Amino acid sequence: MRNDYNFSIQKLEDFYGDVKDVKETMNVCKNCGAKHTFTYDSNYEDLYVQEIVICAECDKPTKSYIHIIN
Repeated sequence: MRNDYNFSIQKLEDFYGDVKDVKETMNVCKNCGAKHTFTYDSNYEDLYVQEIVICAECDKPTKSYIHIIN
């Protein structure tokens, strides 16, 4: 997995609107409108999952998040 991503903690405040708006924010590229590809790397020793979201058409990393495992 590439290490040149800037990860952030995903917050519920990032998503607003109705269900359709939230799904579009999560699954559709803002640059070209294509669907995102999601890649996950789990680290069970430190209890987190890295999520990398890449556009299938642009091939640009659009988002990268850390999810804490409790």
